[in-house]
Amino acid sequence: MKVLSILQPCASLCVTTDPKTGKAYKQIETRSWDTKFRGPLLIHASKKWSQDQYNTMLHIGAEKPLAESGYHLVGVNKSRSHMMTNLPLGAIIGMVNVVSTFQSELNKVGNWYQIDKVTGKQFDWEMTEQELAFGDYSPGRYGWLLSDPILFKNPIPCKGNLGLWNLPENMYDIVIHKLEEATGGKYGLPGGFLLNMTGYEPEFTPSLIASPGEGAVIVEPEEEQKSKCFEFPAFGASYPDAQCSGGYLWDLDSVEDGHFTSGGDIPCPVCNPAGYIEHMTNYEPGDPEYDDEQMQIQEHMKFIYERYGKMEYVPPTPVPPSAADGHDQLMQELKKSEIN
Repeated sequence: MKVLSILQPCASLCVTTDPKTGKAYKQIETRSWDTKFRGPLLIHASKKWSQDQYNTMLHIGAEKPLAESGYHLVGVNKSRSHMMTNLPLGAIIGMVNVVSTFQSELNKVGNWYQIDKVTGKQFDWEMTEQELAFGDYSPGRYGWLLSDPILFKNPIPCKGNLGLWNLPENMYDIVIHKLEEATGGKYGLPGGFLLNMTGYEPEFTPSLIASPGEGAVIVEPEEEQKSKCFEFPAFGASYPDAQCSGGYLWDLDSVEDGHFTSGGDIPCPVCNPAGYIEHMTNYEPGDPEYDDEQMQIQEHMKFIYERYGKMEYVPPTPVPPSAADGHDQLMQELKKSEIN
């Protein structure tokens, strides 16, 4: 089962139904990237909630439909802090069905239709003023057309991720339970497989419950790196807020539109330990504080490995002075050859 992490308030708008229309308040999720994925998609509300997000909610007029749906948006009347809200954060909150995607130039109020490039089916939708306000239709972006919103009665706490990501297998049962609870059993498991109420026919795979959207775009770390590197606190949070990508740490709280917006300058202590030690080192060899600092760095890395990686820490083998001297000499010779 596939999951997409979305910042609030847009996450809740995608799965909260307008009682007047029977459809979600937000039927189009805008992204900076397109996808071939079609079918059931779990919606994960990112754990980030900031003043900017609160201001955006007011600017686009999202506070009214959310308040009417039972969310307590304390601060709308400026009586209390914007941080006090019961909008779910850091949790899977429901499910939608991805039926098609389109380019952002279809951003005018009116009725639209197109033949989906993946399924070959025709889809019609109405672009309203509200829909335009709830999305970012800047040039070069894409709209994901969503249907059949399902809102879970109780969110499922879960870490988010980039792009389209796979639901951890140990969460299948609770997700199925939430789906059955939210739909009165209409979203069932005959034969042990997940059914889609919209008529979309996924290829059922016994080991995965369901695998809709053949050819789905998945943006996630390499399998080898995922099994080796682990998440841990590095950007000021008390919880694991750093993820390795390309040998450097990125802030998990900075994910927007499936991409990191902060990080990339701290080497990963797992796959790039020498770089991490160099980054953490402030003193030069020979300084009175150098040895103590190196000992503290080693103790810090050992704590990270054992606490968050559940693995033994083996200090990296230092480069022998002779090898380092040889490397420096080689670099000097190369520079001379470039000059000459």
